[in-house]
Amino acid sequence: MFFKPKALTQLEEAAEPGDPEAQLAIAGLYVTGQGEKQDLYEGAKWCRRAAEQGFRDAQFGRGIMYQEGMGVVQD
Repeated sequence: MFFKPKALTQLEEAAEPGDPEAQLAIAGLYVTGQGEKQDLYEGAKWCRRAAEQGFRDAQFGRGIMYQEGMGVVQD
């Protein structure tokens, strides 16, 4: 599935003020390349923002990213 830039823009409007579900959704788009382009670093950034708010799904995703070295130094 390809998300049009308009959908990404709408997600960013919700994510910027701190919606962790929108932040994790954006992370997923960047990690999988379903947004404008694949960017693991950008995906890790959005996932971190959601995880820091205590959003468990994002914390789990962050752990996977560290395990696999996806956009972060493998640890």
